[in-house]
Amino acid sequence: MSVPLIVLALALGGQAPAPPQQTGPSPQEILKQALDTYSAAKTYQATWSYTLTRGSAKQGMEIEIKAKAPARVLFKVSAAKGPKPPADRAVPEMLVVLDGKTAWYQNTTEKVYFKLDLPKELKYTPLMFFPQIEASSPVRRGADVQVDGKTYLLVEADRAQGGTTRMEIEAISHRISRIVVSSVVAFVASVSSIVVRQETFDAEVPDKTFTYKPPRGFKEIQPPPGAGAIFGT
Repeated sequence: MSVPLIVLALALGGQAPAPPQQTGPSPQEILKQALDTYSAAKTYQATWSYTLTRGSAKQGMEIEIKAKAPARVLFKVSAAKGPKPPADRAVPEMLVVLDGKTAWYQNTTEKVYFKLDLPKELKYTPLMFFPQIEASSPVRRGADVQVDGKTYLLVEADRAQGGTTRMEIEAISHRISRIVVSSVVAFVASVSSIVVRQETFDAEVPDKTFTYKPPRGFKEIQPPPGAGAIFGT
């Protein structure tokens, strides 16, 4: 049976080699630069892919985003083509529209919706409905990722509910290319991966894009507890 090199080194009185030291901005600085990049966008349009793996079940979704500062966002989640997971594990199709005064939440799968008044001082970002790493939370830096000649900086933080949230951020533009959230609930591993497919900053987006009208046959329900937490209400 072979002996791991690190054990052999310690047995011989040596020290295990230290991991290479990374240079450049701290993980907190990297995260802040990314959040500032999106918050400063006058408009934002993008398509992201979303993949959820929960145990042996896997589901793919597409996310469409259109946003316009200071308080308009359209966030649409639709099922991607391919095999469907069991109904009890499926992510519902949904639509969220912020029209500047009201936030409309629609569960397209269950044909229900609810609404919330937006606060006057909304903390706007086009990616406000994505998994977030708070700038004030303890953030670690992982090994850089090289793809097609570009360097992506990796930062991650532990989640309060358990597991981790990891972001890959392009080193020059400070744009996020991937968000991965992992957790284990009731001994079942869950990993969600959100990857940017295309995005455009500061192009023209008309205000009428953010007009919401409940579809016929959809039922209005009361907002669930904590629904306004994302807006600080």
